[in-house]
Order: sequence, then C-alpha cells, then structure tokens
Amino acid sequence: MATESPLVARITLVYFEAGGGHRSVMNAVCAVIREQRRPWDIECLNLQELLDPVAFGSLHLLHHGIWRDAVGLRLRAGSGLMWLLVMMGLGWLLTICRLRSGSLWPAILAHSACTFFMNVTIFCRLM
Repeated sequence: MATESPLVARITLVYFEAGGGHRSVMNAVCAVIREQRRPWDIECLNLQELLDPVAFGSLHLLHHGIWRDAVGLRLRAGSGLMWLLVMMGLGWLLTICRLRSGSLWPAILAHSACTFFMNVTIFCRLM
C-alpha cells in the first residue's frame, strides 16, 4: 500500500537587506521554523536581488533612450524600452554572477568586458 506524503506548504520570506539586520532576523526566523520541524518548505528572497537589474537597466537608459534637444529632454519610447530590457537582462546576469561567486569582482570584469565589446562594436561602425 502506497503511503501518501503530507502536504508541504511553500513559504517565501521576502526581505530587503538594507544594513539594519534584516538578513539576521530572516535567518533567525528560518532557524526557529526548522527547529520546530514544521511541514513548510522555506525559501528566502532578498528583494534587493530582484530590484538590482531594474535599477541597472534604468540607469543605462541614459545611454540610449533619453536625449536632449532645443525643446528639452525626450524619451525614445520604442528603442528606449528595448534598451531597458537588454540592460535589465545584463543586470540580471551580473547579479547572478555576483551571487554565485560571492564576490563583486567577477561581475565587474563581466561588465568591463561587455562595455569594451559594445564600444568596439559602436566605434567600428562609426569609422
């Protein structure tokens, strides 16, 4: 006779690491839950890791999607959105690189390589 597995609730604890002990509190809550052997699958989600690529993409919008003329600042909606999505993707990859390595240096090197490649590509087309 097959035994049925008990239902396991999946709980995601969302925190924002802002230097005020948020991660410590989240770790303490997770430790208490694990000690009590609750039927919960706990996942910890740092909201900052989700927002980093959005901020990265938004900052790089200045390179392509926004320009200034005699009238003032203008937004190139179509190409600006495309650039924003590409830069958010790059920001996501750099965030994963930083998280998996545990260091900022691989992300810095990857960003430098990407910047070098883009500059070479752009300047070769202008010449």
